[in-house]
Amino acid sequence: MSIECIPPRKQTCTNHQLQRSSFVHTTIINTNDRGHGLRTDENIRAGQVIDEYVGKVMTKTRYISRSRLKTLEQPFYYLQLQPGYIIDGEFHGNNTRFINNSCSPN
Repeated sequence: MSIECIPPRKQTCTNHQLQRSSFVHTTIINTNDRGHGLRTDENIRAGQVIDEYVGKVMTKTRYISRSRLKTLEQPFYYLQLQPGYIIDGEFHGNNTRFINNSCSPN
């Protein structure tokens, strides 16, 4: 999770990646056997911000209720924002909902 200075203080805060939208260029790909994924042609440094994860923020209680309606075959795009709050990127998300881990990173 990345937290930035609000309001931006140019003299003292150097963390403005989200405000400037300085993200890695990404492309959504179809993996054929595991659904969609996200690829980049750039090298990503450890700790580098790739993009902002966006979606609908919900309570953990609402998340549990919604997740019970899904089958194992349906994709889900949940990310824990903080204890008790989840971001659901399914309907209001962006490319970041397709980020996943890989045994052979690109």
